[in-house]
Amino acid sequence: MAKLKKVPLSSADAEILVGQYDALRRQEAEIKKQKDKISDQLKLYADAVGIQDSNGSKYVKTDKFVFGKQARTSVGFVHDIAVDALTKRGLTDAVDVVRTVNEDKFEQLVGEGKVKIDEFIDIGAITSNTTYAIFVKSVDALTEVEIAQLVRG
Repeated sequence: MAKLKKVPLSSADAEILVGQYDALRRQEAEIKKQKDKISDQLKLYADAVGIQDSNGSKYVKTDKFVFGKQARTSVGFVHDIAVDALTKRGLTDAVDVVRTVNEDKFEQLVGEGKVKIDEFIDIGAITSNTTYAIFVKSVDALTEVEIAQLVRG
């Protein structure tokens, strides 16, 4: 006889928690919409009346707050162009050659029977990571087929 797992909640408690989770999720989405709308309005206001700093941000001071439209600039390489420019100048010390597995060709080798995935898992060359998220959807929003697929195990 199989040993039953100890369940930390009753079915009724789980139903209550799922209801609370679903309500909070809906509130969270509504709050995000409201924050985004207010943020857009404040940025327009700061852009119109704020004092600009050397970074291009504009700030406003009120009696209770300092707020503003912050400029955030990200800088990155266009790698192909940078590598070409460095190579043309003979500055290849700043260029790394990266060796990597071509996954399409690896799958082809598996299909041809030349390598086995299990042997690469065994040596630690292939790893996997599973994470878990909570799934909550109203029964009314699902078809009977979807419900059956989810709960049949």
